[in-house]
Amino acid sequence: MNNQVITWILDGKSLQAMTCLENEIEENEFADSDHYFYLLGIYQNLGKDAKYERLCQYIIDSDLFPQEHFYYEYSMYLLSKEDYDGALNVLNIGLDNFPEEADLFYGMAYVWYMMDDRPARYNHLKAWTLLQSAFYYQYEGMIDCSYYFLKAKIGVQLEKFEEVLADLEWIQQEYTDEINNKVYLAAMGDVIRADPERYRGAPEYYQAAIELGYQHCTDDFEAATKDAIHESLEWIRMTCTEAKAKLMHTNPEMFDYEALTKDKALLLDNFKALNLFILNHQDNRYR
Repeated sequence: MNNQVITWILDGKSLQAMTCLENEIEENEFADSDHYFYLLGIYQNLGKDAKYERLCQYIIDSDLFPQEHFYYEYSMYLLSKEDYDGALNVLNIGLDNFPEEADLFYGMAYVWYMMDDRPARYNHLKAWTLLQSAFYYQYEGMIDCSYYFLKAKIGVQLEKFEEVLADLEWIQQEYTDEINNKVYLAAMGDVIRADPERYRGAPEYYQAAIELGYQHCTDDFEAATKDAIHESLEWIRMTCTEAKAKLMHTNPEMFDYEALTKDKALLLDNFKALNLFILNHQDNRYR
């Protein structure tokens, strides 16, 4: 039967496979455990959330002994529904059965990072600690790049900029053929944007990621660009205010508006002089 179900699934006949599996499970008390997990995949693909959740809970309460990836996938499903406590509960059950499974620690770290119903720093510190466990238990040479990208997200919140930048630069060199460069660029944008010493360079990274087809950082690019423009405009406003105050003291005739409006050449000369004054007093950062 398994071969027939797999054939239906590969042929896109998910409804037919679902009906067959549901009937088999209902009629056979000792149905093959694989049937339950095939059915989970079909429910997910067909968007049958209620059936998926019921079957997941049945598997947890049964003696079917699911593998570690079941707990991870179910927890990520609950996370997508913003059921943080539910996701953590599933992962804790998974860790009870697989206490050294790195991906379950990674999942725990991800959930804590995403949670918003507790003080943010507490969540981020909890996530950071759990992610260290994920790195510890993962086999050497088997650490997925997603571990480093999550570390970058959490590290930004905890202001661990140098450590995170070193990680990102390292994986770009070590995993050249394995990582998606646009994801790396977006992660670099996140870190650079949060660093008070480097934040002006963030739009460049976001833009490069977008040009490679990574659309998930479009809002970040717009926000980072807006921040940079706002800062520049604020500097210009302050510089102009300072320039006006000095010029009113040294060259009051420049503000004799009645005279200026009558003499267009004088108005143009004064405008050029004001621009030159501003350029000569720019902050070195904008030269």
